Amino acid sequence: QKFFREQLGWAIINNEQILKAEKIPAHAESYMGITDFTEIRDYCLFCAVLAFLEDKEEQEQFEAEQKERIKRRVKYIRIIKESAEKQRVREEENLRLFQEQILIAKKDSLVYNRVD
Repeated sequence: QKFFREQLGWAIINNEQILKAEKIPAHAESYMGITDFTEIRDYCLFCAVLAFLEDKEEQEQFEAEQKERIKRRVKYIRIIKESAEKQRVREEENLRLFQEQILIAKKDSLVYNRVD
């Protein structure tokens, strides 16, 4: 364990059920990851596709029905992602308006207190 930790920077997990080398990079590099993936959902979808492909043979063709099913799921995920983005924009706008109202209320309070 000392060798793996000191020389490779890997943690060794060793118990009754598992012996595992955790090969987690200490610092993320630009080549680690897909730059087009901006959200966790992107990676989740990618992993789901990889899991689907795992049982396929190298030259095995997709059936038309499978292609359509995948297209529908990708479209559905895209719709969800766009909806979430619209919701995020609305929430940011509401927060901005709320902050403006607080500033106006504080200014009004200051003006009101000066008059008294």
